Amino acid sequence: MRDLVRTRATAVRVAGKARQHLQGFLLRHGRIYPGKKGWTKAYRRWLTTVRFAHPAQQVVLQDHIHAVTDAEARIERLTRQIADLMPGWSLAPVVEAVQAMRGFGMGLGPCMDGSRVTRGSAIFGNWSGAAMYSASRLRFARAP
Repeated sequence: MRDLVRTRATAVRVAGKARQHLQGFLLRHGRIYPGKKGWTKAYRRWLTTVRFAHPAQQVVLQDHIHAVTDAEARIERLTRQIADLMPGWSLAPVVEAVQAMRGFGMGLGPCMDGSRVTRGSAIFGNWSGAAMYSASRLRFARAP
């Protein structure tokens, strides 16, 4: 499980870099999204309307878009695999106990109660990787 969680964390970083490369390419060519927030459905619709006069630039744009979608698909695939394997893992009861605390989820998406992912859930994703490494060495910190 530790390796699977680490691989997912790497996939998240790769997806961030792919988005950064795409945005850098667009910025270098003066293509600026008129909306307020990127990576929304509206932003993705806008990406489908971006066109370049030179075919090579259009190929590069499509390659960047494909890199982002491939990276996101990889994250989803790894997330499903973690969720599928979690119940059979020896530390699943510990994970469930920590998830029961407010603000902690699996770090893989929305928390069990349907709320948005919080900083706590992202920390838990990292914590669960540490738990996979050595459950006997974990120490719980007291809340302030």
